[in-house]
Amino acid sequence: MSSLGLSVGLRGLRAAQAQLDTVGHNISNANTPGYSRQRTDISAATPLRMRGVLLGTGVDTHSVRRITDDLLNNRIRAQVSVAESYGIQLQGMTRVEELLSEPGENGLGSLFDGFFSSVARLSTEPGDEVLRNSMVQTGLNLTDEFNHLSSSLRDAREDNLQELSFHTEEANRLAEGILLLNREIVAIEASQQPANDLRDQREVQLRELAEQVDIQYSEQPSGAVHVTVGGRVMVGSQTTYDLYLETDADGKPELYMEGSAPPLQAGSGQIGGLLSFRDEFLPNLQSQLDDLARNMILEVNRSHSTGTPESGGFTLLSSEESVPGDSSAERLGTQLSSAGLPFDIQNGRLYVSLQDDSTGEIRTEAIDIDPDRMSVQGLLTAFNEIDHMNAGLDSLGRLNLFSDSGYKFDFSARLDGEPDDAGSFGGGRGTLGSSLAGPYNLATGSTVVLDGGSGPVSLTFQTGDFDDIANATAIEIANVINSDPAMSGGGVRAAAVGDRLVFQSLNEGSGESVQIAGGTAMGALGFGIGESATGRDTGLSVEAFGRYTGDTNRTVYYQPLGDGVIGSTPGLQIQVVSEDGSPVAVLDVGEGYVPGTHLDVGDGLEVSFAFGEVSATNREVFKQDWIADSDSSDILVSFGVNSFFVGDSADSLGVAADIQENPSRLSYSSLGTSGDNGSLLKILSLQDTSVDTLGVSIPEFYSQVVGDVGFNIATTQSASAVADGLVNSLDSRRQEVSGVNVDEELVDMIKFEQSYSASARYIQVIQQLQDTVLSII
Repeated sequence: MSSLGLSVGLRGLRAAQAQLDTVGHNISNANTPGYSRQRTDISAATPLRMRGVLLGTGVDTHSVRRITDDLLNNRIRAQVSVAESYGIQLQGMTRVEELLSEPGENGLGSLFDGFFSSVARLSTEPGDEVLRNSMVQTGLNLTDEFNHLSSSLRDAREDNLQELSFHTEEANRLAEGILLLNREIVAIEASQQPANDLRDQREVQLRELAEQVDIQYSEQPSGAVHVTVGGRVMVGSQTTYDLYLETDADGKPELYMEGSAPPLQAGSGQIGGLLSFRDEFLPNLQSQLDDLARNMILEVNRSHSTGTPESGGFTLLSSEESVPGDSSAERLGTQLSSAGLPFDIQNGRLYVSLQDDSTGEIRTEAIDIDPDRMSVQGLLTAFNEIDHMNAGLDSLGRLNLFSDSGYKFDFSARLDGEPDDAGSFGGGRGTLGSSLAGPYNLATGSTVVLDGGSGPVSLTFQTGDFDDIANATAIEIANVINSDPAMSGGGVRAAAVGDRLVFQSLNEGSGESVQIAGGTAMGALGFGIGESATGRDTGLSVEAFGRYTGDTNRTVYYQPLGDGVIGSTPGLQIQVVSEDGSPVAVLDVGEGYVPGTHLDVGDGLEVSFAFGEVSATNREVFKQDWIADSDSSDILVSFGVNSFFVGDSADSLGVAADIQENPSRLSYSSLGTSGDNGSLLKILSLQDTSVDTLGVSIPEFYSQVVGDVGFNIATTQSASAVADGLVNSLDSRRQEVSGVNVDEELVDMIKFEQSYSASARYIQVIQQLQDTVLSII
């Protein structure tokens, strides 16, 4: 009896002592990060049967248990990864927002305003030297800020890479710590004792690892945990697998795990956030800035490259861009569509104007450009075929354009004041025009036979004469005929009036003639055998006036609707048609018309005819180019000829060096005339005009860029606040479940103290009883 009682009391003392020790441990770690409250597990000891009665034997102390919710801890780790990802992205975005300096006087928005304001001021006085310098300076301010932003974004990528390296190393360090804790926990729990404090430490390191990268983990029967990242084991039973970074060919960092080849998807966490910031936010912003800079370069240079400076024209222009290649032959043979230039060359037309300094006469020629068919050599040939114009590539592959001495050239959208260059409309030469428009379907061996008054002269076409003989152009046919000595010796020549072929007598005068004498090609060329035309002693002249107000380039043809004399023949009319044959205007030039009177043909243009004869029978015709864009091919912008801006991105953007050195090179006139400010007005219109590739104007696009940055920051801030709030909420719930409440522990301490005192008193009573019994014996 006494032995059992003492045993019961002793067990009670031990249980109370263990519980008091646990309470003390809890109170000591009340502020320890990651600590989970502990409880001593006790239960009634196995009873004994004595004298037919089951008697209790006291209390058994089993173990000390952590009070924790593993599911809640998993949710906390997952949410911590998300919160850290948003947080570190928000830091980077905020730094970038500070770089933009918007709104502010140093931001691009203000610099755009300054540039366009200087253009507006110069447009009122194009010849003012101070205002020209101002436009150049504001252009430099603008390009410097583009360069600064691009450089700062590049620095941000470098900083991002350093941060990634730091957090990757931190993740590897934490993984190593988890592995060491795994080993200690397994060793302790192999003896059936819980490693409570070590598990808490491991839980803290798992959370810290989750802050770095999105992790998943599973606990093994041994008590160790296996940690995976992106489905690959980072912490195993015996070893860890390090994370590391490698950059790809584009300089983009990729996350890898030791022992596996494909790049790793980091998911969330600070590493995931940094990768997302670098791979999404920074490239998108850089791309938008490059698009903005590229379109600004393109649109400003479209206006500037076709303009003329104060001098009125050029004698030499060199391109900013070069055709790549290892040799001159390789460069010359390159197709324009694959010439490696920063801007795409379009299928279009370039107008070149040549001015004779001695007479002031200006002649405009058109070069049709098809980048898929025309080579660099073909482009040079087209320039060189223009009288008094020369073109070539220098040793670096740059395009050089220069005129003969005594001539200037430009690419302005001027109106040709004397559009009948070939004299094919009432001119002194005998003229026969084709009834068909080119291209013409010829075949190898096709012939033409013409008679200029001294007998028939024959010419045979060969495949090598054309780029495509089945689609021979009027200018190609004219060049072949005019280069044949027999034809010129026979007193005949050919001319191309736009896409129409014209046969003419070589000389002027009523004694000159041209006749279609035969040939297998005549039907395909739109001529009938036996047709003839006689020259005139006095040819009429045509003059054009005004400024074209249309939005698109047009080529129109003037052709008489009958035979007669200007200002004399009743009902004589001139029909104006577009390239596709649709009518534009009909001009009354018969009886009652005073030769030289201006006639309105639309879109701000007028034309006048001198006294003379015209013939519909001979299909006399002349063409007129109505030029809205004198370089619809973008060949000048692509090569960087007469550019204001240079480069093709925010990083390479700059103001052309020759304009910086000499602001008088600013090409402000779009018509090549003194006082005209057309090029400046076109540049100024970019402030409000929508750019096709951007969908809005250039300043509006930049406002969208700034707005996108602000929207991304606001969205990330909101998501970060929600994620942080959820982490705090989950931490509060964890604190409720696993945290130490000192007040509760003090209550338990009093309770266990009383239990200890009661057990001690019980032992004392049993001892007294035992002493009394022994004294009686």
